[in-house]
Amino acid sequence: MGIREACCFCRQKTIFWSGDNGDFEPNVAICPNCASVVEVTDLPSKEEWCKRERIIDRGRRRDMTRILLLNLLPAEIECPHLGCEKGALDTGGVTPQGSGIADKCPQCNGTGKVKTANCIDELYEHARP
Repeated sequence: MGIREACCFCRQKTIFWSGDNGDFEPNVAICPNCASVVEVTDLPSKEEWCKRERIIDRGRRRDMTRILLLNLLPAEIECPHLGCEKGALDTGGVTPQGSGIADKCPQCNGTGKVKTANCIDELYEHARP
């Protein structure tokens, strides 16, 4: 039995390829149902099909990694905002009594903790090509 790949039209797993006999291009995975109703000219090129599969696979891997991280990490973590100390950001100013002036951290809203899921989503948002 051959390797099962997603059909280039319906994404159903199949062992059939358009070029199984070796002399037909493009050589892309296509299930018997789709092969019976599409024209040869409707087939994507091998390059188009591979690019589409890479994009779909990248999204699937990203989703699986996110789920794994959420299961491994605690629900909340210390605020990663640079300069945040238990929810407060030092402004560099000083009161007349000599105490430091601090603002509420915008990332953790003054709590000193952030939800892990929000951090993971933010990392993925910056990592998108």
